[in-house]
Amino acid sequence: MIKVIKNSQPIFKDNRGMFIPIKLDNVVQSNLSFNTHSHTFRGMHIQFSPKQQTKYVSVLQGRMVDILLDLNPHSETFKQVEFFILEQGDSIIVPKGYAHGFLTLTGNTIVNYLVDEEYSPEHEQSILWSSIPEVDKIINRFCYDGIDELTISKKDLTAISLSQMLTIL
Repeated sequence: MIKVIKNSQPIFKDNRGMFIPIKLDNVVQSNLSFNTHSHTFRGMHIQFSPKQQTKYVSVLQGRMVDILLDLNPHSETFKQVEFFILEQGDSIIVPKGYAHGFLTLTGNTIVNYLVDEEYSPEHEQSILWSSIPEVDKIINRFCYDGIDELTISKKDLTAISLSQMLTIL
């Protein structure tokens, strides 16, 4: 099993809305993802050395399936996939060397990524989700009307296959 930390942050709600405190060290960049539609898929993304990222992913609003693929060649869990259902207030730490993606389960899902390295397009790679059998099963499990209902970027639709990615590692 992949060693990933999932936790829930305290949520303080009142007549103004909500406040969620997050305590972390070494945060270099904060990324916000606003997802209008349910079944929006973002992933599977990874950054390579020297720009590898540890990600602290939090759901600020909505519900999603968070998916991780271990791409550390020397790891006991190499090529293993694990997923987590995350709701408002839930978070997960994605270690360096893991491809990451998520599928929203509700409209208007807002996700915050706190990362320990800046985004670097030159060091990033996307893996075609359907080329990873376990990820394909997860997506199909939560897309009740079939994958035609996915909202996905052109970048993620034209990503390299897992077998191509393994030749890069």
